[in-house]
Amino acid sequence: MASSQVQYHIKILSGSKALPIGQGTTTIAFPYPGKDWAFAPGRCILPQSPRPLSRKNHRHRAKMIFHQPPRPIHAGTGNDVIKSGGFCRRCGRKHWLGPGNTLAHSRQLMDLLTDQGTIDLFAGHSPALPALATDWLLGPARGKMFGILECLGPDGTTTILRAFSGQYNGFWLVDGWVPPLFPVDEFMALSALVEPRIKALSRDIDGCRAHDEKWLNLRRERRRQSQQLMREMHGLYRLSNFRGETVGLDEAFYGEKSGMPTGTGDCCAPKLLNYAARNQLRPVGLTEFYWGRENPSGTRQHGTFSGSCREKCQPILGFMLCGLEE
Repeated sequence: MASSQVQYHIKILSGSKALPIGQGTTTIAFPYPGKDWAFAPGRCILPQSPRPLSRKNHRHRAKMIFHQPPRPIHAGTGNDVIKSGGFCRRCGRKHWLGPGNTLAHSRQLMDLLTDQGTIDLFAGHSPALPALATDWLLGPARGKMFGILECLGPDGTTTILRAFSGQYNGFWLVDGWVPPLFPVDEFMALSALVEPRIKALSRDIDGCRAHDEKWLNLRRERRRQSQQLMREMHGLYRLSNFRGETVGLDEAFYGEKSGMPTGTGDCCAPKLLNYAARNQLRPVGLTEFYWGRENPSGTRQHGTFSGSCREKCQPILGFMLCGLEE
């Protein structure tokens, strides 16, 4: 794999404070292996008197010293690569939505995340809420998908919707971002009631001898309660489409219900389309991108675009997009 010399603008720390730009600012270059990388300029933090970067440790040091990872452009940006959709079991057809003009809006959001370092962008908090900082995505928690949906209102005006996948550092609701597909208060109450029991079972299991009868029985009980909790949580999800239909997750999902993955319905595309359908907005373009430290499998890289995932999104997006062409 080819290497290239890349310049990074580094902001030097002075004690516990960062020096103003222009003071203690320098530029370094080192080989970073990769293909077709484009590096977005950004402020990066480097401790004073850093150790030299050697060929042996440059990967490790890159993760340590660079506040904002490089932005790759090798992910496909064609409509066939990043379109979203799937098969609708109710009408028996496939429905798809391409990116339209949302690539430009997504890049604007990337710039905001880079410059502001937070997703607390639209509520006017000063300072921004610490729990909503993007540093969280660069550490052990790893990155997250973000999505942009461009819509037309009944009067033809354009509306841009934004979403993040799942919850953000414990927050399901953040100003300026579309909500999940379930009533958050009910979801949290259910979780608070059952999850302590599951954690107690886990502690009991840890205190038993592995594979003895009590250990096996406790594991079976934990699995039973976990599966029951998942069924009850999934029962709170309500999915709307552009035919004016609203159904539960089980009814919308195309495939074996027993194989429905954890997190189905929590990705950006379902959140965005659900909000649009419920608010008489007509989608014309959808894009999702990954932001932060790569996922453990290496299939998601910082700043890359991708279409709807095969396991969790495509089985429900066919229903959610149904009626949009009419």
